[in-house]
Amino acid sequence: MVKVISALFIAGSLFGLYLSLSGAPARVHIAEGIGLLVAFVLPALLVGSLDDIRRRWLPLVLLTVLGFIVREWLVSLAVAKYEFLMAGPAVLLVGLLFVAGLLTLHGFIVGLFGAHKTAL
Repeated sequence: MVKVISALFIAGSLFGLYLSLSGAPARVHIAEGIGLLVAFVLPALLVGSLDDIRRRWLPLVLLTVLGFIVREWLVSLAVAKYEFLMAGPAVLLVGLLFVAGLLTLHGFIVGLFGAHKTAL
């Protein structure tokens, strides 16, 4: 339960910040939200501690890359002048590092407040 709450809190906070700073139309917000769900929330459900990041790194990276591809595809459908994979590999690399940092934060939170720990 802590994994779900932590993942949704982090994703919801990021998406809320994005919504407050963006002036894009709703169809772009929906594409970004779905991309965030696939790129961060799904991998975060596989992480129960910091050790899980080291043990399950391949599925985490694959889900994150899949999330970026889904996001790019949906944004290219939502914005007429946007081309699929227009951002390039540098943005993908930065995104992977950012999601790795978010998954590390998530793993720390779940390890700290997980079900096997005593109440603080």
